[in-house]
Amino acid sequence: MYTHQQLDIANGAALRTFAKETGFKGYSKLKANELRQALRDRLPPRVGTSPPLFVELCAGTAALSLRLHQEGANPPVSRMGSKRGYANAILHELGLYPGLQAGHYLWCEPDAGCRLLLEAYRDEKLAKAAAAIIRSWKDEEPRALWERLRAEGPAKCPPADVREVARWSFVQSSNTFIALDENFRNTGAGGSTFYDRDDPCRAAPLIDNTPTLPATIAPDARTVDAREVARWALLPAWDVKGTGTGFFRGPAGVSSGVHSRRALTIDGASARFATLSTLPASISEDCTQVDPKEVARWLTV
Repeated sequence: MYTHQQLDIANGAALRTFAKETGFKGYSKLKANELRQALRDRLPPRVGTSPPLFVELCAGTAALSLRLHQEGANPPVSRMGSKRGYANAILHELGLYPGLQAGHYLWCEPDAGCRLLLEAYRDEKLAKAAAAIIRSWKDEEPRALWERLRAEGPAKCPPADVREVARWSFVQSSNTFIALDENFRNTGAGGSTFYDRDDPCRAAPLIDNTPTLPATIAPDARTVDAREVARWALLPAWDVKGTGTGFFRGPAGVSSGVHSRRALTIDGASARFATLSTLPASISEDCTQVDPKEVARWLTV
């Protein structure tokens, strides 16, 4: 007998095999999703706990959140590296399943174009207005329109301007012409195979029908707290003695060994910070969500 999880990942051929093995009559007349649901109705109800918060790091088009929110849901546009094809498998590994939903979604995404699309996921009026603008372009010659919209430059976000959502989505969904990076420049990787170049307005109904999610998009940067830097610097320095506490605690009674003589005193740590050189440096906008505690945890592990 098949399981809910098997139905989640089954293609049309596998679904027909399940139907045949269970004596399901008339299955050949049903489309794949209809057959999937009919087979699912024969199983006991799924049991699971909906998470109060689901955080999707490097959210991109938030394929994982969409699938958690609604079984079979997909982003209206596609990008290289999308989790769309692995969404069900990832959810299963997390102990979740498609359609279970979450109380709230938190998306972390540095790419301005993706953030525009994410804004449309949580604002139905914005999504429908963007879809209407895309439809208004349907009579223009696809390649010329694509070139004109692309020439306007990288996506601009925030704020989530309706036309900008439409422009970014249209250019992405029409990328059968060439593959673009986040600045709409040719990567030389060739065109996408996800969309039909003869129907470049296909993104409109897909955006129109995307489910609205209760979600928050994380800010691009956070304020760096001097005390938190000091705390992080001192605790790992002391931890070479095996004296770390709380979040930094090591195995009971275990010293960090041969490096224990190098442990800094408070005065030593303070002096090192006071004499640090100031470097003419910048941190990439793609890496501004830096949490000192998370850095410390990674180093400790």
